[in-house]
Amino acid sequence: VTVLVADYVEEASGYRIGLFTIGIIGVPLLLATIAMVILFGSKLIPTRTPAKALRDFGTHGDTLATHYGVDESHATLMARGSGVGEFIIPPRSSFIGDTVHRGMVTESGELVVAAMHHKGQDVREELTLSAGDSLLLQGPWAALDNAAKDPNIMAVDSPETVRRQAVPLGVGAKRAIGILLGMVVLLATGLVPAPVAGIAAAIAMIVLGVLTVDEAYRGISWTTVILVGGMMSLSTAMVASGAAEMLAEGLVNLIGDAGPYALLAGLFLITAVLGQLISNTATALIVIPVGLSAAAQLDVSPIPVLLSVAVFAAGALLTPVATPANLMVMEAAGYRFGDYWKLGLPLLLIYGAVGIFLVPLFWPF
Repeated sequence: VTVLVADYVEEASGYRIGLFTIGIIGVPLLLATIAMVILFGSKLIPTRTPAKALRDFGTHGDTLATHYGVDESHATLMARGSGVGEFIIPPRSSFIGDTVHRGMVTESGELVVAAMHHKGQDVREELTLSAGDSLLLQGPWAALDNAAKDPNIMAVDSPETVRRQAVPLGVGAKRAIGILLGMVVLLATGLVPAPVAGIAAAIAMIVLGVLTVDEAYRGISWTTVILVGGMMSLSTAMVASGAAEMLAEGLVNLIGDAGPYALLAGLFLITAVLGQLISNTATALIVIPVGLSAAAQLDVSPIPVLLSVAVFAAGALLTPVATPANLMVMEAAGYRFGDYWKLGLPLLLIYGAVGIFLVPLFWPF
């Protein structure tokens, strides 16, 4: 949201918002949010039992080594470049009837059979596979991921999920950190526009082998891309059609001579309502043209108005659909739709107060 607002601010006023400039109001907001959660979170956040418990794979290597009788430690089994995965032979698998043994290389040539179980018992000799047998396969993480996609063998746990927890600094971690720092430098110095810096960092991730093209595609939230793209078109259409100006006139007439602070209060109410029903980014794109038109009619600077809209949109915390982070934790914590407003409402009011009163102190009307 802040990046979008920064572009509109520069287009409307010529004022360029630096990467850390917004920290003047961001730091107080962060501290206030932390204080609110620490002091009142336990009272306002209900305790729920999630329908599906999350697995902890931090010591998964030791667990598998003990279960299969493998004389290797977690650090040996779970390395940055390779790991182990537990697989089960399902019914009607083409592997049924094949003979395997410890140390055997699979057909792909990338994985090794580290251990075998038949009816829950460790097998040290050759094993003729039957439905329900389990294998401990060892090799590169990419090969384990490919094995998990094979319908003739079933992964007990996703190798990618295991790798993320068992090997915190995985393959390409240092390169990824370097690319991130490079992008931050480009954004902070303003050497290139923000979109160029972001695209360059994404390309570098692929060129330097941190991600494959397929992994990059899977990592993109296409719903968000389409939503933001559509809202940007809607925002432009609101300006071109005069809808933004008409809404701004209604807001200005409503507040009368109350001044720019009343304008911010009105924009806060609009943003607060819309932001709980659609994404906060989409909300900002709808409210921005209205704020620009209203600022022009009141003959005040658009800078504090747009920055306040960014703050208001960031306070969309009353529902799980208001912001992606809310939705991400919903299933993991077992939250219900109505659980969010209890903590979200006081936080929203804090964000509103910061946007209405604090932003104009640093960027006057």
